[in-house]
Amino acid sequence: MPPGKRLHNGPSNPKASKFRKPIEATSDTCSLPEEGLRGQKETSTYRTGISIQSLQQQILTLLRNRGTGKTCCPSEIPRLVLQLPDWRQYMPDVRAAAFALRGAGLIEITQRGHAVTVEPEEVTGPIRLRLVEQIQSETMVS
Repeated sequence: MPPGKRLHNGPSNPKASKFRKPIEATSDTCSLPEEGLRGQKETSTYRTGISIQSLQQQILTLLRNRGTGKTCCPSEIPRLVLQLPDWRQYMPDVRAAAFALRGAGLIEITQRGHAVTVEPEEVTGPIRLRLVEQIQSETMVS
C-alpha cells in the first residue's frame, strides 16, 4: 500500500466526515423520567465518570434519530455522539446503560437480528440496540 493511504475511514477521509457529526438533543427526542431509571440520580456515574442518565439519554436520542426499526452499535455512543477519545474504555458503561434501558422496556438488545433476553453477563460478542416499537411510535406522535 502506498505511504499516506489509510485502510479505515479516518478523519482525513472527507466522505466519512458526515458520519462524525455529533447528534444534538432536541425537544422532540426521547426523554427519561426525571429521576432516571429505577430511581437513579443524575449524579450517579459509572466508573468512567459519565452520568448514567447521560449515557441512557444519548442512546435513546441516537435511536430516536435513526427511525423505526433501525439499530445502532453501542460503540457509536462514545465514538460519534459523545466524541470521546479512547472510546473502548467506555464500552462496559455503555453496555450497562443499554441493559438498564432494556430492563425498563425502552429498547431491545439484538444479536444477529434477534432480541436477546438473557442477562448481561451471558451475552458475548457484538450487540445492537433498537428502540422498542411502542416507544418509537409514541415519540413520533408528540
